[in-house]
Amino acid sequence: MKLERTRFSEIQISEKEFEQILPRICDASISYDPERWTPDNPLYGTCVPVSLVARPIFGGLLLRADLKSLPKYKHLEFHWVNLLPDKRIKDFTQTQFGDDYPEGMEYVRKSPSSILRHTDVAQRTHLLYQRLLREIQGIY
Repeated sequence: MKLERTRFSEIQISEKEFEQILPRICDASISYDPERWTPDNPLYGTCVPVSLVARPIFGGLLLRADLKSLPKYKHLEFHWVNLLPDKRIKDFTQTQFGDDYPEGMEYVRKSPSSILRHTDVAQRTHLLYQRLLREIQGIY
C-alpha cells in the first residue's frame, strides 16, 4: 500500500477515533520499555510518541511529568500528555495504567525538539505516524 504524503496537521480525525486506533497501531516497537510491553496493555510505554503525534493533529502543547519519585512507576521515568487548545489535559495513553493512574503528577511544558533529539524517540514517533496514516487511509 502506498502512503499519500500527508502532514500531521492535515490529518482529520477525532480524539475518540484516535483513541480507538492507538491500541491497534502500538506495539513493543513503539514502547519506551519493550520488555514490559504486552498485547494486553498495548499503550504501555508509548506516551512520548503518542503525545508527539497527537500535538500537531489536535493542537496545543506537550507536558511532561516526572515519575521517578513514584516507586511503582519510576522505571518509566517520565509521563507525557497533551495540553489541548481548550486547556484540557489529555492523556491518550491513560489506559496503560489500568485502574492505578498516578495521582498528583506535576506537569512542565516541553518542546517537541527537547525529546525528538533522541534518535530512538524520533524513530518510534515516525513509525507510529506511518502506522496511523496507513490505518486512516484504510478506514477512509
